[in-house]
Amino acid sequence: MNINDLPFSEQAKIPFESTEDMMTAIRDPRYSSPFSDAYNKMVTARIAISTGIGTDSIHVGKVANPVYVGLNDPEAENRAATDKALGALPAEGVTIRNL
Repeated sequence: MNINDLPFSEQAKIPFESTEDMMTAIRDPRYSSPFSDAYNKMVTARIAISTGIGTDSIHVGKVANPVYVGLNDPEAENRAATDKALGALPAEGVTIRNL
């Protein structure tokens, strides 16, 4: 049986096999349809349970230039010190300012 023959509720339980499969689903016009979000929810659910594709395959490591929005100076400085202790690369030419 082809996965596309299953109802969306069942498809939502099956992870994507590859990034290409995920991108094919996202490119489907139903993904961005203003008339029904059922297809979009199914694809989103499949992305969430898939491994090795999508956001799961993005390299997660040390952040070179983190940006913290909405923190006051002591909070931002504390966060920067924590990042440095964890080995994050320092931000160059960045000044922390309150708006």
